[in-house]
Amino acid sequence: MVREFIYGWFAEKAGVSADEIGNEPDVNYFEQGLIDSFAFLELIGTCEEKFGMSFSDDDFRDEAIFTISGLIAIIEKSMAGR
Repeated sequence: MVREFIYGWFAEKAGVSADEIGNEPDVNYFEQGLIDSFAFLELIGTCEEKFGMSFSDDDFRDEAIFTISGLIAIIEKSMAGR
């Protein structure tokens, strides 16, 4: 559920296919130019609302949040801890 949502969000916002995203889920999406800082804020807000979770300060210090696979892991971990 989380993976499909995140892949779909990036496909819509970044104009790439979900297959392309799935092929490289560990690359930094900022460095790849998929989204900018404004889109990142939108992504974070959307995820918090959609999944009923909140990102912690530690999440934002973790470089993993800047990869699709890392972002998914952070969301799933937060949801599991509820």
